[in-house]
Amino acid sequence: MFLNVGKSKKTSLEDAHLDYAKTVERCAPYVDGVVINVSSPNTPNLRELQKDEDLARIIEAVQVYSKDMPLLVKIAPDLEDIQIKSIVDTARGLGCAGIIATNTTISRPDDSPIMSETGGLSGRPLKSRSTEVIRLIADHTDGNWPIIGVGGIADADDAWEKITNGASLIQIYSSMVFNGASVIKGIVNGLDRKLKSKGLDNLDQAVGLARGD
Repeated sequence: MFLNVGKSKKTSLEDAHLDYAKTVERCAPYVDGVVINVSSPNTPNLRELQKDEDLARIIEAVQVYSKDMPLLVKIAPDLEDIQIKSIVDTARGLGCAGIIATNTTISRPDDSPIMSETGGLSGRPLKSRSTEVIRLIADHTDGNWPIIGVGGIADADDAWEKITNGASLIQIYSSMVFNGASVIKGIVNGLDRKLKSKGLDNLDQAVGLARGD
């Protein structure tokens, strides 16, 4: 079980690293890994902590208590490519086990008044951008750093797209909300059929295929 940690909205940005560290200190005995979430759009100014210096301070503070547990960083999709690469370099350089791409987006399609509501947008509208970010990170790291792909995964085709663009693992949420837990079985069975059709033995062989890995 992974602990997904974000700071309290009452905590200042200057003290954010202490907030993250305190949460991990208290929860570390009960979890198998930690996710540093600096990308939720629902906590005011949280995304400011994706800056290199702030992120490094948080990672180093958390590592005091996470010990040998895998540490992941969850990033926003609403970043410039150069910012994403910088986050990757910082997290990877400090020994993080991988990255989660991506959190929800604050971008909105123009064709629906419902889409203009505030908060993070997940599901299908996030799909393309999250895949772009996965591909960017995989290219930047030569496919040698674990990426957990998230965003708009509703079926095996969506999962396959994330995996072949560089995701080592995938996460789903919105599709479970709308379709229930049975969506997992459909994705797993669909991926199994894709592996057989491609003559592959396991999903590891599919990671990054669209990149030519």
